Amino acid sequence: MRYKETTIGIAWAVLQPIGLMLVLVIFFGVFTRVPSNGIAYPLFVYPGLLIWQFCSQSFNQGSMAIVNNGQLVTRVYFPRGLLPAAVVSASLVDLLLAFPALLVLMLYYGVLPSVGALVLLPMLVVTVLLSLGVALLFSCLNVFYRDVVYVLPFLTQIWMFSSPVIYPLSMVPERWQFVYALNPLVAAIETARWGFASGPPVRIADLVIAVAVSLAVFGVGVRYFHRREPIFSDII
Repeated sequence: MRYKETTIGIAWAVLQPIGLMLVLVIFFGVFTRVPSNGIAYPLFVYPGLLIWQFCSQSFNQGSMAIVNNGQLVTRVYFPRGLLPAAVVSASLVDLLLAFPALLVLMLYYGVLPSVGALVLLPMLVVTVLLSLGVALLFSCLNVFYRDVVYVLPFLTQIWMFSSPVIYPLSMVPERWQFVYALNPLVAAIETARWGFASGPPVRIADLVIAVAVSLAVFGVGVRYFHRREPIFSDII
């Protein structure tokens, strides 16, 4: 449904991350020469970009899901949480559609999957829960505080630059890495690179922190959403 009126359809799910990857490769891989732990920069940036784009789409579009469907919310009763959940599900489909391009990059650079690919599967589930929790929380806040729509781009930019999408974790000073790991996307992105770009293994502590923070965010999002859901139709 997202691409039904476009010319090339679901191909946009593949072209968007590839196009952004090319831009990042030119400006950060060629001009700026950001370190990439010895990995070819296209292969270095693409796994992190897939994880980031999934979360970014889920966050931004999911946060608007209730307000954008205001007429439906006020006329028909159904579990409102399905709206942001549908956005997260669609973003996950986009991620899966864009994944084969990563396999092509791996083949081109002669890289084989590592054991990290097995770790990525549960981490992807954790990332979905994180994205759904954030989408539920902000879609609810957006009903009551329309300032959220102006805050979202700013928060998205902060989240991207506080995640190792365009630079390696090794650039973060050692004394700050525990605080940095409180961002669950750090472990998710580094796990993707470990599994599919011959990156270094992810520390167990970072994985544990990512799981704990993601579950906490998901729990807060679900609880707050269900507490405020009964009065959505009165506000929208």
